[in-house]
Amino acid sequence: MISLFSILCFSIVVGCHASADGSVIFGHNEDDRNVKEFYMNTSRQGLWAEVPGLKTADTFLNRWGVSIASDNCPSREDRKDLVDGGVLYEVRFSVYEKARSAKDAVRIIGSLVEKRGYAGSGRSYIVADSREAWVVSVVRGRHWVAQRVPDDAVMTIPNYYVIGEVDLKDKDNFMACPDLVEYAVERGWYDPSRDGNFSFRKAYADPATLTKFHNTGRHSAVLDALGYSYDSQIVPFAVRLSSKMDVKGVERLLTDPDGVCAESTIYSTVFRLQKKSSELWFCPTKPRNGTYSLLCLKDPKGRVVHHVDPSK
Repeated sequence: MISLFSILCFSIVVGCHASADGSVIFGHNEDDRNVKEFYMNTSRQGLWAEVPGLKTADTFLNRWGVSIASDNCPSREDRKDLVDGGVLYEVRFSVYEKARSAKDAVRIIGSLVEKRGYAGSGRSYIVADSREAWVVSVVRGRHWVAQRVPDDAVMTIPNYYVIGEVDLKDKDNFMACPDLVEYAVERGWYDPSRDGNFSFRKAYADPATLTKFHNTGRHSAVLDALGYSYDSQIVPFAVRLSSKMDVKGVERLLTDPDGVCAESTIYSTVFRLQKKSSELWFCPTKPRNGTYSLLCLKDPKGRVVHHVDPSK
């Protein structure tokens, strides 16, 4: 059983060829010990979860069918390289306001981090549309990397970096800041002669996060449910399944109290992203205590086609 002191988020992405209906499915459990009240804000422009009185929000879907949520992933970076205080919460709002595709969202995040610097320790943003999904991992300061989730695979992430080996020549599947590898060498985090192929996870992660049970325990439980044995030394970015997943399958993983649903989980969302419409299945409490309801279904222009009151 996962410790009830686990307090951080978890995300799951199912690629379009790994899902039962060809959609991209993106599930996210939001965790926070101190939040007692929140609401899902809906408009013709999109929707987002908002906490009254706070600057932050998470779990966005915009009018172009681009969704974003994030997971705290502390880095080992101890230098601050920021302009005007750097960026933090506005990363998600910028994607919500401007991104017309998941790949567009990657470019927006990368540009913000390179121009102003990331003010937090580290974070992984998951961005998805009806065609594809990406994981964008940022580090305090000006460094970031992004990897595309394979269409035929399932990506899962707790609160550590899951992007490992990076092939920067593969422009279809990786994007990054220009000096990602060189900076790691400069700081002594990566030695090509000693370490072999460059691994972003090993070079940039706070080493303590890679062994914390709230990460290894939750990740192990989910991978076990997917039919994979967990190895802390070789954590897969994504796995391929023998059968296809649907929304209910993602909900079951997010609901499991022996997996990722912690005492601090405040709500859960599952996006089902298709070319003609985007669905949000929303559980306004710990999913192990509640049920998911279809909150809204929007067409590509952001218009609400169907609305269900989750309180009923």
